[in-house]
Amino acid sequence: MISVCPICSGIDIDELELKFGADNVEVGCIGECGGIDGLVIGYVNGKYIETESEEEFIEKIEK
Repeated sequence: MISVCPICSGIDIDELELKFGADNVEVGCIGECGGIDGLVIGYVNGKYIETESEEEFIEKIEK
């Protein structure tokens, strides 16, 4: 399961849902309010992921 916040995760949620399926993407608060400017953050199977780009975030998910 991929968990991201529509406000602070810094990623295109539509792209995630298209690539991994809407059933595999949970959208809502992830408890990281504000995030870190310029970084993409979220959780993948309960593990916190922080990258510098959407592409890098997606690569980490695919591993």
